[in-house]
Amino acid sequence: MGSSLKDVIVYPGCVNPTHHLKLEDVLGREAGFILCDNRGNPDGRNMPMGTMPRSPIQITQSNSERSDMELPYKNEIQVSWAGGRGKDSFSDDRTRFLDSFRMDTMGEFPICGPKETLQTGIGVEQYNVDLKTDVYDYLALTTSTGYYAFRISLEKVGTISQISMMVGKNETDADQTFKYAIDVVDGGAPITIIPSEVTVTNVAQVPQSSVDMNVTLSTNIVAASGKDLIIIVGAASGNVDIVYSATDGYFLATEAGCLITTEDGRPLAWGESYSEISTYEADAWSTHILYATLYGELVYGGNVYTKLFEYKHAMYAIVNDPNEVSAPKLYMNGLRGVMDSNAANLNVSYLGQTIVPGEVIGKTVFIYNGAGENERQPYRKIINASANGTVTVDRNWNIAQDGTTEWVIVGMNSWHEITGHGLSKPVTDICTVGDYVVFAQGTKAPIRLMRSYASAGDWETDFAAHNRGA
Repeated sequence: MGSSLKDVIVYPGCVNPTHHLKLEDVLGREAGFILCDNRGNPDGRNMPMGTMPRSPIQITQSNSERSDMELPYKNEIQVSWAGGRGKDSFSDDRTRFLDSFRMDTMGEFPICGPKETLQTGIGVEQYNVDLKTDVYDYLALTTSTGYYAFRISLEKVGTISQISMMVGKNETDADQTFKYAIDVVDGGAPITIIPSEVTVTNVAQVPQSSVDMNVTLSTNIVAASGKDLIIIVGAASGNVDIVYSATDGYFLATEAGCLITTEDGRPLAWGESYSEISTYEADAWSTHILYATLYGELVYGGNVYTKLFEYKHAMYAIVNDPNEVSAPKLYMNGLRGVMDSNAANLNVSYLGQTIVPGEVIGKTVFIYNGAGENERQPYRKIINASANGTVTVDRNWNIAQDGTTEWVIVGMNSWHEITGHGLSKPVTDICTVGDYVVFAQGTKAPIRLMRSYASAGDWETDFAAHNRGA
C-alpha cells in the first residue's frame, strides 16, 4: 500500500488500487483513505450503502396535509378558496391567502420579485390614488374662462406617471383641446406658475362623445408626502366641461342631491383638507372652490417599469419610460468582455478594457466560455486592480487565458447603459433563447433581438428587428 497522502491510485475498475477512497480539492491536492474493520484490518466492504425509505406521515403541528419530511420539511398548501381572497397572513386562514413573494430561480442568480398585480398596462395599481367621490359637478372651461388650478394634497411617495381626469361629453361638431401644466409645491404654498402660452404648453385631446369620458394627462413627476400637486388647465379650443369632486370636506346639498351654491355657482362647503380649485384673475391666483379637486385618479409608476433578466451570466435591466412615450433604456450590471493572454503570469488576468479599480476589488471574475472555462473552479476573487484592466486574483489560475476567454465580473454596484438597441416603446416581456435576447414591445412596436459575442478578441453587441419569415 502507498502512503495515504500521496501516490493515490483508485478509480472505478482499477485492478490494483492503493486505497479505497480518494478526495481531491480544487488545487489538485489528493488524500487517500483505506477502510478497515473493527480490528483494524483493511476491508473495503466496511462502507455500507443504503437509503432509509420515506413514508409520508401526517404533520399535526403544521397542517392536515402529508409531508415526507424532505426539505423544506413541511408543506404549506392552500387547498381551497372557501374564505375568498385577500388575506396577507397564511397562518390563521389558509383558504383566503392572497399572494406570497415570488422568486425567480431559473437563472444563475435568484431574483426576488414583488407580489403579482393583474392589470392592464405597466403601472402599480395598488399605489394609485382615487380622487373620485359621490359628490361631483362640472366646471366650464371655454375660450374666455382663462385658467384653473387644482390642488391635491399628496400622501404617497413615488413617481406619478399620469393623471386620469373626467371631462363632460363633447357633442360639438369637432374634437376639442385644452392645455395643461403640472407642478409640485410645499404643502399649502402659493402656486408659482404664472399661466401663459409659454408656461402651459401640454395639450390634451377631448374627442367627440355623447357621454362623459376620461382624459389622460401624461407626466413624470416625483411626489413626496407633505407636498401639493398643482394641475393647471386652460386655453380651451372650445367648450370643455371639467368634472370636479368633493374631497375630505362636506358640500351642502338639498334632499334631492342638488348642491347649494353661491350666486356665482360655487358650492358651499367646509372641512379640514387643503384641496381646492383656484382661478387666475387680475394677474393672481385666488380660491374658487374649497375642498374640491379633479374627479379622476393619480397613476403611480417608478420602479415597476424596471425589468431584470440574466444573459450569459450577467444581470441586465430594462427601464421603461413611465409615460410610455420615450424609448426604454437598457443597462448591464458589472463588466464583461474578452481576456488577453495571461500565459506568462497565471496570478493575473488581463480584462482587455479600462476599469475603475475600486469598483472591482473584492468582486469575483467568472470565466464561462473559451480558454479557462474548464477550470475546476472557473472564478477568482479580485484582490488588486489597475486602471488598464490588469487584475490580480487571490490564487493562480490553472489554465492560461487568451482572446477566446469570455468573462464577467459579478456582484458590482455599478450599472452601465447600452445604447443603440432600437427599442422605441415599453418592453412588455423578455426571453433569453440561446445566444439571443428577445424583447417584446406589445402591440406598439415590433420585436427586437440582442446578441452579444466575442469577435477577434473584442466583445460585440448587435441588435436587429425580428424577421418573421426566418
